[in-house]
Amino acid sequence: VERSRGLGDVYKRQVSQRARFTRPVQVPDTEGGTAIEVAATVRKVSEEAATLAVDVKCDGQSVLGRVEVVVRQGEQ
Repeated sequence: VERSRGLGDVYKRQVSQRARFTRPVQVPDTEGGTAIEVAATVRKVSEEAATLAVDVKCDGQSVLGRVEVVVRQGEQ
């Protein structure tokens, strides 16, 4: 698991998250594991928090839809 670059410990700073299951996507359970691609884009920033839109994919297919995460600004 790769930690977020330059953001500190996001897990401690997370305020909220939400996601929608748009449709079932088969995520293979293989002996060697499965790669899940996660990418985030900053949508909104205030002095208190930042809102991120997150894309989660497996083999190029979206696993979740409309993922949004809000994290507190500053170190915790």
